Amino acid sequence: MKGILLDNNGDIIKANGVIAVGDNDEQIVRHLLLSSPGNYFYAQTLGARVISMLHGKPDPFWAGNAKKQLAQCLVPADELSVDNEGVNIKLKK
Repeated sequence: MKGILLDNNGDIIKANGVIAVGDNDEQIVRHLLLSSPGNYFYAQTLGARVISMLHGKPDPFWAGNAKKQLAQCLVPADELSVDNEGVNIKLKK
């Protein structure tokens, strides 16, 4: 999906004095996985809470729920899992 690009701090990227636009699928995935329900005013149930998955008891339905949320954001994922190394995700292209 094309959209406004943000840097790692969440600031808008400017290129040649204008807002940078490009493929932002990875950016959408990052925001969804790191957010928790209630973080976004316009979508109160959006958020996959990956931080709680990495530092607590894993939810057996987490991957399915996160995949559904990604699909609703128009970024469908083939595979999604959490292990000791971190989060593993494979997007459909």
